[in-house]
Amino acid sequence: EDYLRTAQNLCELRLPRNALTHDHTRLLCFTALAFLDLAHNLLGNSGADAVFTQFKNMRAQKIREIDLSNNRISKFTPNLGFITSLEAIYIDDNIVKRMVPTSAVQAGGREVKNWLTKWCLQQLHIAEVTRGHGKSAQSQSHKTNGGEEP
Repeated sequence: EDYLRTAQNLCELRLPRNALTHDHTRLLCFTALAFLDLAHNLLGNSGADAVFTQFKNMRAQKIREIDLSNNRISKFTPNLGFITSLEAIYIDDNIVKRMVPTSAVQAGGREVKNWLTKWCLQQLHIAEVTRGHGKSAQSQSHKTNGGEEP
């Protein structure tokens, strides 16, 4: 229990090549963490989302960089978009990298993060409209199109 209290001040955590899975991500609840390296593990989609969800749910986010390279990730959920402190994310050697424009990938982790954040926010907006929460946006669109459906 003492080691958990001292781990609250941990700023960097490097755990590459440890065969970590989704189940292991529950242990990563360090509030002061600024850099997290989980490259070359076995997180998959659910593990990546669990990491994003944990940081999303923190009151005082401090995470600036996350390395999820080579983790068998094929998609991200919009939870990534809620990590406002995140400056860069590294996703090399994952299937999900194919959805990111080549120009963003070539520009590096910061541009990948910016592109993915915009994508996540678009997904949230689409989900809201689909559930009917975006009715004001739909009616505004209806008005600007002269009453025609988009």
